[in-house]
Amino acid sequence: MGVKYRLLKINQGDQTLKIVRDDYCDKVCSPKFGDTKLNSKLFDYVVGSSDVTLLYDCTSSSKAEDFSCPDDEAYEDVAAIPADVPESPMCKSKVVVRISDAAFFRILGIQNATALEVVVREGFEVKYKVDSEKCGECVSSKGVCGYDWNLNETVCHCANQASESRTCSAATAEAIDNPAAVPPPAKGMN
Repeated sequence: MGVKYRLLKINQGDQTLKIVRDDYCDKVCSPKFGDTKLNSKLFDYVVGSSDVTLLYDCTSSSKAEDFSCPDDEAYEDVAAIPADVPESPMCKSKVVVRISDAAFFRILGIQNATALEVVVREGFEVKYKVDSEKCGECVSSKGVCGYDWNLNETVCHCANQASESRTCSAATAEAIDNPAAVPPPAKGMN
C-alpha cells in the first residue's frame, strides 16, 4: 500500500506480526511515505493499537505539544495527537501512524521528539490472514505454510520439492523424518 515496514516479531501461533514503518525506524522528523495503510485482504489490525496523527510544522496551535526536530531534519517540529481528534491546524504535513495502545498512553508524558521516536519505533501488531485449512494440511504433511504473491494464495513449501503445492508428498515427509532414506542425486546432476 505504498509504505514499507520492518518486521520486528512473528508469532505463528496467533498469526500475528509486530511491524514498524521503515521510515520511522531511524527518525520521526523526516517521514518518506504517506499514512500507515495495510492491505485488508492480507492483514487485520489487532486490538491494542491505535492511530496517531503526527503534525509537522504547524502554524496554528494544536491540542498537543510541539517538539523541536534536530536542525538536519526535513521539518522543524512535530506534534502527536490521537487520529480521531477533529483538530485541523494548518501544517506542512500530516501523517497517520499506528502504535500500540501502551505506547499511545506514553505519548502524553513525552518531552521531546527523540522520546516520540522511541515510542513510534516500538511498532504495532497485525494479524495476517491465511487459509487455515490449506495451512493445516501443509503442516501435517511436514511442509511450511507460506504465501505466493503472484498467485495471491496460500502455498505449501516442501523440502526436496521444487514447486509449491497444497501438501508435501509422502517421500518428502519421509525425507524430513529420516534424512538417511533420501537417495543420492543422479550422476551428472548438482
